[in-house]
This record gives sequence, C-alpha cells and structure tokens, in this order.
Amino acid sequence: MKTEYFANQLLIENVRPQTLRNYKISINELKKNMANSEAEPTKEDVVNYLARLQQENYQSSSIARHLAAIKKYFLLVLESDLKIKSPKKQLTQKIYLTKTELKKILEKASKYEKTLIQVYYDTGARFDELAQSNKTDYDPKTGKIKTIGKGGIPAYLYFTYFPKETAQLLEQSFQNRKDKNPALLVGTYGGRLSNSTLNYILRDLCKKCKITKKVHAHILRKTVGQHILEDTGDIFLASKKLRHKNVGVTQTSYADYSDDQVQKILGEKISPGEN
Repeated sequence: MKTEYFANQLLIENVRPQTLRNYKISINELKKNMANSEAEPTKEDVVNYLARLQQENYQSSSIARHLAAIKKYFLLVLESDLKIKSPKKQLTQKIYLTKTELKKILEKASKYEKTLIQVYYDTGARFDELAQSNKTDYDPKTGKIKTIGKGGIPAYLYFTYFPKETAQLLEQSFQNRKDKNPALLVGTYGGRLSNSTLNYILRDLCKKCKITKKVHAHILRKTVGQHILEDTGDIFLASKKLRHKNVGVTQTSYADYSDDQVQKILGEKISPGEN
C-alpha cells in the first residue's frame, strides 16, 4: 500500500495534523487486517475490516471515521470511488461539563492547568488550532489568537466567558515560562502541548472532583457551545462561535436542552400573554 504517497497527498490538501494522524492510523489498521499487506486494498478487504470493527463493538461513529479515511485513500491513491455506506449513527447522550462541574475543576486545578483549560474552553478551539499556535499569534491588545482552522482556513479565536481573567492567565504563563519554545501553550516538560497531556490533566481533575463523565480535550469545545446555547437559546450564535460551516452541525452535535432549560430560556425571551 502506498501509505507515504497517501500522506503526502493529504499534506498537499493542507489537512489538520490530527486528521492526518488519524487517517494514517486507519490505513495502517486496514493494512494489518489484510492477508497481503503489500497489495492495494479491495472493496472486499474493506468490508471484512469494517465487519471486524463491528464485531469488536466499535462505536458507529468510530467505524464511520475509519471508513472516511479509507474512502479518501481510494480516491487519492487508487483514483476510485468506494461505494460503501457509513453505519447508522447510534443515539448517544451528548457529553459536556455543566457550569457547576467546570467551576469545581477550575477550583481544583493548578494555575498551569487552569490556564490550559480556560484558554481552550473560552475560545471553543479545536485541539490543534491552539496547539499549533505560537505566542506571537496572540495579540494582547485585542485578546485574539490567530490560528489556522479546519480546512486550512485562517481564523481568529477570542475569549467568551472570562475574557479578562483568561487573557491575564495566558499572559502570566508567558512571563513565568523558562522554556524557549515559541508555542502558545506548552506541556509539562516545556514541549509543545500534546492532546494526551491535556486529556490526562482533565481526567485527573475529574477524578479529584468525583466527576464520572469521560472528559477529554474536545469536550471543552462542546462545553462552551452548550453553555452559549443554554444562556442565549441562540443556536446561530453558538454556531458562529464554534465556526461551523452550517448550523446543522451545531444542531446535531451540540444542541441538548433539558425541559428545565427550555422553560428557562423561553421564560426569559417570551413575555406573559405572547403567543
């Protein structure tokens, strides 16, 4: 299989580093599942691989991600359109931190941990968008962070819920750092922040706060989106903050109101007697 050629094609398309890593993992796993790993995959190889994932109780969303990577390989390397339908999505509970849970975590966090969590939460950034940014991308005058978003599109991130406090934490972290790394955010050993480091910090803090949810870095993005929806009831505003291409993505992935939240939002927006 032409895995390196595939990776180079993706680089030309300017895909995000995390997407590139995930695509390479999917192709390598497919390769391991094939009887002849040196040959190019066939539709039968792909079906057998997806069936194995299904038997191993992979989530339908995970199988769909693997299939998306394989379809991309077929398109870019084999120049063919792989006709396999994605598995139907399972109905799963949307996971995010409530404001009470977030407050507990921030109170328990060290100053370093709090800085990372608040910067990610307050900007609603995808992990790579901040991890790839440098200190020079932050403008203290405007409080905005320049980055490259999904699809290689330039974007500016800004703080929403704690603008002054988060900006202060970030600027103080620059002053307190002893490393010479140009990165906006660094890991515990001074290298550029990794997804695994932030995930570990979040899991450890959740454990200390007795929060049983499976929290990882991307949950901070989901959390701020959910909080905006709860506070404003405006899905278009949440979609704009999260920089989704269309509001349908926000509706599917983030909108999750309880009956009490619906009552609260409508009670604030509709005066008595209105229809």
